[in-house]
Amino acid sequence: MSGSLKILASAAIILGGGYIGMLMASSLDTRVVQLEQIRLSIEQIGFSISFLRMPLAEALTGAAKARRGAVGRIFSDAAEQIKKESISPSAAFGRAVLKNRESLCVLEQDLQILAEFAQNLGMGDTDTEISNINAACARLKIAQTVA
Repeated sequence: MSGSLKILASAAIILGGGYIGMLMASSLDTRVVQLEQIRLSIEQIGFSISFLRMPLAEALTGAAKARRGAVGRIFSDAAEQIKKESISPSAAFGRAVLKNRESLCVLEQDLQILAEFAQNLGMGDTDTEISNINAACARLKIAQTVA
């Protein structure tokens, strides 16, 4: 009886460890996907404001419509706050990231990239905005590659 309990306990430990490993791997895969979605959304915003000459709130709305889940909600929430609450784009984007933080599978360093992007969002002319977008996209691409 003692031997069968040991075998059963060993099997439970192995299966539990395998399950935890699968969860960790899934979280890493989700992180890579979310980083890519965020980067693509920011690139879309850059295209919208530089070539289509859209206002930033409209560009954020367009990016939100192109994405699902937490990433889409971040851009949608930011656009809504700019339009309805008349707050600055930097504050709106920062709030939106914080609001949806629990739904994201990103690391603290990834959130720092978004915070620095938000800090400069809507603070200058189109060229300054594009520089901010390019910097954020480059850093997100590096984070995505490292992940």
